[in-house]
Amino acid sequence: MSLRPAVFLREAFSLALLVLVALAMATPAAAEKGKLLTRLTPEVMAVVFPGAERLGPEEGTPPAIAAYKDGKIAAYIFSTLDIVAAPGYATTPFDVIAGVDMSGRITGAKVVFHVEPYIYHDAVRQPLLDTYLARQAGTLLQGGAAVLPPDFVKGATISARAMRAAVLDSARLVARARISRPVVTAPTLDVDGFHLMSWNELVAEGAVVRRRIAAGEVAAALAAAGRRRRGHPRSSPRQARRSLHRGVHRFADAGRSRRQLDRPAQFRGVSRPAAARRAGHLRRLQRAL
Repeated sequence: MSLRPAVFLREAFSLALLVLVALAMATPAAAEKGKLLTRLTPEVMAVVFPGAERLGPEEGTPPAIAAYKDGKIAAYIFSTLDIVAAPGYATTPFDVIAGVDMSGRITGAKVVFHVEPYIYHDAVRQPLLDTYLARQAGTLLQGGAAVLPPDFVKGATISARAMRAAVLDSARLVARARISRPVVTAPTLDVDGFHLMSWNELVAEGAVVRRRIAAGEVAAALAAAGRRRRGHPRSSPRQARRSLHRGVHRFADAGRSRRQLDRPAQFRGVSRPAAARRAGHLRRLQRAL
């Protein structure tokens, strides 16, 4: 009986020691923020930008380091911790060092610090994560498809997806501040210039427009299409039947902002089958008009 308290104290001491070790390991990464050059070991550079002849100083906003090749700047090296400080599945921000070249492509990425559960010190998932990030090399910042899906890191897709998103977000900020963009002479999707907007802001900017459709227009459109009008036979030709809001869904501000807003007012409180039927009626009406 006398041994049980001693065993309990020993286990409690071991647990406390593990917690202290974990905190001690997490602290250096936060302390190193802003000292990117000291984190660019040969092992990291072999993945992020192999073949670099020399590195410039860490400078600019957001901070980055120029990598030279053939006497010219060939890419910029950056840290997600220094720019976006994004957390993954864990609440502690990870640190992925990556590069973006002058054409707007990722040159490589390597995680140098994280405490992500299911990956941290895991002999299977950690190598998968390293491969997943390294294979981001060649990904375009605009419209670049993922070479490997996040579920390549089985059991830790949230962490993998968060790290890839942090690399792309940081790279866009670095490229926007340093790499000259080509002159646009034709309508082009401004993916890099995206910022979340409210519904009223979208309407005010003209990204979404309102179209009021009167009963007379509906009757004329249906008659032209050879279809018989049904329902509300006594409605005035000027009476509004529908009020539609339309926009270019692929336009960055309208598309992504719209997807992150609540459902439109005409669908609130409506059951899913009813909402689907109403959406179908709207699409047929749009085609008729």
